[in-house]
Amino acid sequence: MKNIVKVSLWLLIVLMATACGKPADTPNKDRADRAKRADDMLWGDIVIGVAWKKDSPFMRGVELATKELNNKNGMMSWRGGRKIRLVKDDRISYADSNKRDYQKFIHKVANSFAANRDIVAVIGHRSSSAAIPASVTYEKYGIVFIAPTSTNLELTNHNFKYVFRMLPDNEKMGEQLAAYCHNKGYERMAVLNDWGAYGEQLANSFIKSAVEKKNNIKIVFHRSFFPRKEDFLVIISEMRKKETDVIAELKKKDRHASVGIDAIFLSTGAKVGGKLIKQSREMGIEKPFVGGDSLEALEFLKPSNSLTAQEVKIIKKAAEKTVVPTVFNEHIFHAQKMIRNLLKENGIESDYQSAAKKLLRDSVGKVDENVVLLTVLDEHVEKVQQFINNFKDEYGEDEEPNRYASLGYDAIHLLAYAMNKAQSTVPIAVATRLRYMQEPWVGVTGVYHFKENGEPKDKKLYFKRLQNGKFEFVTEIHEPEIMQLIDKLKKVQSTTWR
Repeated sequence: MKNIVKVSLWLLIVLMATACGKPADTPNKDRADRAKRADDMLWGDIVIGVAWKKDSPFMRGVELATKELNNKNGMMSWRGGRKIRLVKDDRISYADSNKRDYQKFIHKVANSFAANRDIVAVIGHRSSSAAIPASVTYEKYGIVFIAPTSTNLELTNHNFKYVFRMLPDNEKMGEQLAAYCHNKGYERMAVLNDWGAYGEQLANSFIKSAVEKKNNIKIVFHRSFFPRKEDFLVIISEMRKKETDVIAELKKKDRHASVGIDAIFLSTGAKVGGKLIKQSREMGIEKPFVGGDSLEALEFLKPSNSLTAQEVKIIKKAAEKTVVPTVFNEHIFHAQKMIRNLLKENGIESDYQSAAKKLLRDSVGKVDENVVLLTVLDEHVEKVQQFINNFKDEYGEDEEPNRYASLGYDAIHLLAYAMNKAQSTVPIAVATRLRYMQEPWVGVTGVYHFKENGEPKDKKLYFKRLQNGKFEFVTEIHEPEIMQLIDKLKKVQSTTWR
């Protein structure tokens, strides 16, 4: 709650700071003019702004999708096959978020996009600390804004019409992480998080979901730390002592008790998290770590001013078996094989898509993405494999697309889908089409359909485990939820197939 109040006050300051409306005389006039220009444009490029580091996997995904769409004759066919043109601004990528003028810098970037009245949509702003204030500008000036990696709850808490996110927010991510830990049988856990907006909000969401909602996980130890902390010896010592105390209590009921903490939930960035895990292992802590999506970057840690090559090697080895959520599964064939085997073992060998579609049709007020994904499984697998092949063809066989590349790729294709369905590039028409999709859109990062506030509906996460320095999809992690889905399919089997 403290964190949400802090962000809300900050957002109020942002609204006041942008009230002068530098890109145009008034936001309403600029919004109307932008819509009219988009509606009148019979030819010429469709202009999309991208706020991300230019030399990055995310931008490669954006550029690959743009190239694919532009190479298709008849793209945006209702207006003569118009092309997409990207306007890139990566200044925020080099700014220091801890400096006092960081917010002003964000507004310079957002206002530069808003000043270009040909821009109908913006993708990017990697962190929530940049995406949230930037979203105010895009909403005011009538620009569709897709925030691919922002998870802070405040992004979609203001009933904006033009703002959308692609990942589950921290609350939904915390729920899915807690459900995973429950399915693993963890009964007692420790929680470690930094005091940053992401670290604190995700940890609090996880704790709430772990204790409540039938997960019945007891949080026996919880500590927070500064986002740039490097020495965790005191925290680790306290955690070891706490486990000893817990075991002593458990032995009063069961003299064979030997485990006081089953696993550790870690909510922070990859560099800091890597150092914490490394120091934990050095102090004899062998508990499995479960983390937020930011820890997926452990796989891509490289030597830097703060990490030597030897430290990176040690961290990756120490972090083996760490589990993280993600929206991109490059090993989707493994998931497909697992699902088909489970279907066959449970007597649902053929026409399972008909049963899944009926189940989806009969769901009132809630769309379960597991059901949706089952109905489009083959299409999804084909898209993922095609994306991987095209990415390697474009950038080299050694270039493996990661979640950032996949999110950039899907962001462009998602906008193109909405524009084609709306047969318009007018921002409000595109935003309305995204908000009220008649059927979900399937991308390489899963299935997308949105709530009215721009939040993705029931967006499911894959879980990966770090193995031999790489995060890999582990089939058994998802088996419980797939079995729940199969039970639902069995119930509709007779009415669907007779």
